[in-house]
Amino acid sequence: MMKRITPLFLLLVFCAPQQQVKKEVKPKEKKVTEAKKNYDIAFDYYKMRQYPKVIEKCRLAIKDSTTFVDAYILMGKSYEKLRNYPKAETTYLRAIKAIPNNVKPYVALGVLYRKWKRYRDAENIIRKGIAVDSTSADLWDAYGNLKEDMKDVKSAIIFYEKAHKLDPKNLGIVFRLGRAYLRDEKPEKAIVLLEKVKIDHPDDIEVLKLLGEAYIDAKKYDKAKEQFEHILTIAPRHVSSHVYLAEIYTKKKQYSLAEQEYLKALEIEPDNTTTYFYFISMLIFDRKDTKKARTYLEKAKALGKDLEMFLCLEGDLYSQEGFQALKKGIDKDDYNLLTAAINKFSKAISIYDKVIKTGKEQRWIKYAQKGKERAINFKKQAEEARW
Repeated sequence: MMKRITPLFLLLVFCAPQQQVKKEVKPKEKKVTEAKKNYDIAFDYYKMRQYPKVIEKCRLAIKDSTTFVDAYILMGKSYEKLRNYPKAETTYLRAIKAIPNNVKPYVALGVLYRKWKRYRDAENIIRKGIAVDSTSADLWDAYGNLKEDMKDVKSAIIFYEKAHKLDPKNLGIVFRLGRAYLRDEKPEKAIVLLEKVKIDHPDDIEVLKLLGEAYIDAKKYDKAKEQFEHILTIAPRHVSSHVYLAEIYTKKKQYSLAEQEYLKALEIEPDNTTTYFYFISMLIFDRKDTKKARTYLEKAKALGKDLEMFLCLEGDLYSQEGFQALKKGIDKDDYNLLTAAINKFSKAISIYDKVIKTGKEQRWIKYAQKGKERAINFKKQAEEARW
């Protein structure tokens, strides 16, 4: 899930000392005005990704106004962009010291520590921020993010719910809470939440998409279909909606319709390897059409990327062919079919081994390990049946 950075406020209102008669600007007001000018320039540099210049201008802004919280935050974020986490940490700590009753630096530092995987420090600073202002939705939202990273989804939900109650119109919080409900296998709660939000945002693609996912998890496929079809009326080239529709048709065992949706997605993005992965997986495991799966697997491999993923699918393909031969061989007590099954499983094992030994992505290495384990077990069954 995408973690969102707490928004920066572009304008800051400063309370200048009252003057009884003279209208000229006092020196302190001049400094504040200069600080604001430097901050505005810094923000423009930030949009242009010129982070060293951002830091320079923010430093000037803070020099003129030591309580200019947004300048501290922008400087810290720039250090983060430059991967200089220690400097970012120092900046946020300075802000907390200078403006201890403003929660923005607590949020920023908590997010930094989470990104840095310093979870205990993140929890401590977020708790300190909550002690300052327990009505800050951003702090509870950051706490939820932290708990998700710590694999404590139930606590994350509690904190997201607090954040949502404090700021119910914040769509970022809605998405994170909805996603957490789905991770906790509570799609009905996600549906209730998102249907309410949908009333005010009937054409928001992200709302519709997450709601569609929730309906899929709740096995309410027709309702899910409605969400993704509505997205396609708004954005006809929305690839993931076609992929989700294909998933819905697959679950309903309407494989021809599922194939049509995958092909529509590939027509829009011919080099989308994720679409190929789901399409070929459907052909292998659900439709069990290994011939067609091999055809599209060759097309996918020809793209020249995500080869570990497609090697795993090739292992799956040989395993499926082996399993089909094993089943027929046992039913017919056919020596040749059982031998063919053994050969197919052996080929699958060698492909999985290649991923395990040379792969670079842990998710595909783990995928291959599980595939190899299954292929070995089926191969033993084939060998025992042949004897």
